[in-house]
Amino acid sequence: MFNTGILSWEVSGLYKSMRITDANLKVCVLGNFDIVSGNVTPNFPNGGKWYEYFTADSIVVSNTSAAINLKPGEYRFYTNVKLQQPDLGNVGIGDVEHSNEMQLESFPNPAGDNFTLNFYLPEGGNAKLELLDLSGRTLKTISDKNFGSGWFTVDVSTSDLPNGKYFYKLSSDRMEKIIRVEIVK
Repeated sequence: MFNTGILSWEVSGLYKSMRITDANLKVCVLGNFDIVSGNVTPNFPNGGKWYEYFTADSIVVSNTSAAINLKPGEYRFYTNVKLQQPDLGNVGIGDVEHSNEMQLESFPNPAGDNFTLNFYLPEGGNAKLELLDLSGRTLKTISDKNFGSGWFTVDVSTSDLPNGKYFYKLSSDRMEKIIRVEIVK
């Protein structure tokens, strides 16, 4: 994609940015590696319309160094040219070795005020995502609805939870998966 060009980055700390500039394409990558939301200074190579590669959303940049707020673990990949949106499949989550098994992952763990649950359903149907205490008692139902098969993402706020260890349970008519999550604020 890039034969020649200029690469610049700010990678110290927990909020990172990188720019790649070529005659045909400019890229600005932003990432939040913290466990709390935070602002990342993009320093776009120029103003104008920029496209988020994975979501196909666009923004108009007038101030190239205006901060962009990212959730914990969130990243953005902006280009100045609209590219064909990729087939995400399992990118960033890991390949499903056994596509007939339910998967449930959390990031970050331990978590601060919020975190992301990624889950895989091998078949469509009703699925329930619940927060449990250590004794297995349901504290909160996060989601209880019909899903298709595939990967899904749910952002979870922990602002109403004290520090401690919890379980998240994903269940369908035929399967169940439980993971432990620790909250540290």
